[in-house]
Amino acid sequence: MLGHDDLVKARLAHWPVGGVDIGTDITPGYDRRGKAWWFYLQVAEGEARTLDLRGCHGLPVFVHADSYESGWPVFERAMDFEPVLLSLCAPEVVIQFDGERLTQWDI
Repeated sequence: MLGHDDLVKARLAHWPVGGVDIGTDITPGYDRRGKAWWFYLQVAEGEARTLDLRGCHGLPVFVHADSYESGWPVFERAMDFEPVLLSLCAPEVVIQFDGERLTQWDI
């Protein structure tokens, strides 16, 4: 996973972090959106089970994937770290988890 170290450093330094985008085709890094910082994490295919996403706890997290099948393992792993809102965005579906319920929109 690339970009994670910057997110952890920002959280430890108490930066106002607004959210996180995760995907295989994302350029890792961060930028300013209004008063908050947004982080971009790049993951490799098959890496989902080993992802350390503690830096995502309490933040909105968006998983961008080429398909439901490739995005679901990352989405499922991110759920373990209790983001305030978690979304999976794939060409055929959008899934959102708000901490209590899972909502799905087929596209």
